[in-house]
Amino acid sequence: MQNLEERGHLLTEQANPESHNLDQLSSLELVDLFNREDARVIAAIAAARIDLAAAIDRIAAAMHQGGRLFYVGAGTSGRLGVLDAAECPPTFCTPPEQVQGIIAGGAGALIRSSEQLEDQAEDGMEAIAHRHITELDVVVGITAGGTTPYVHGALQAARQRVAYYHFHCLCSSGAGQRPGGCGYSPSGRTRNSGRFHPPEGGHGHKAGAKYSLNRVDGAVGQGLRQPHGGCGGDEQKAARSRPPDSARSD
Repeated sequence: MQNLEERGHLLTEQANPESHNLDQLSSLELVDLFNREDARVIAAIAAARIDLAAAIDRIAAAMHQGGRLFYVGAGTSGRLGVLDAAECPPTFCTPPEQVQGIIAGGAGALIRSSEQLEDQAEDGMEAIAHRHITELDVVVGITAGGTTPYVHGALQAARQRVAYYHFHCLCSSGAGQRPGGCGYSPSGRTRNSGRFHPPEGGHGHKAGAKYSLNRVDGAVGQGLRQPHGGCGGDEQKAARSRPPDSARSD
């Protein structure tokens, strides 16, 4: 793993020229600006549809064989992975252990910023070892710019355990480059090379990551035949047991 600390060239580290006068915009102009940038995110995800579909097929095949899915990230990436994993049991009736989110810093990082922990590659490796990853499992690393050492450490550990590991990068670091200059090639790779959201890269990252993860778990769930009629199993149960609006006291 080399040059992971060199991040200045990444799109996520640049100022967005469309938002240089953000403090002078009206509320409506702000909403319009964010909507325009959101459209760029959707276009970027559409451009990565082949890689996303390949990842979905591989993940679904692994889960059919009894494998587990692990999302790995630091900071916002990690929080979104944990959130996505938490939504799978109520939406797709999956066991809680089948889809798991791993975030640098553990549960405490969900409510308190701990971005400095993203630089500890050995912590990412330890997180994979702690969960006893096997060749049946899938590890998906999520990162905005492709340089997060914690994620690269986790993917390297997954590789050593012969697990399928997929690198999901929200911002390309250059055509033909391995992610973040790392010294290995992931089993699969997705790059959403879209623009960043005003006022800073984090918003575009959040939008792009969540949209992408929705496509992954939604399509994987469909591949497992978990949703019924477009509605998750637990959601259907809740709907059937919920009293009609006219009978509620709230």
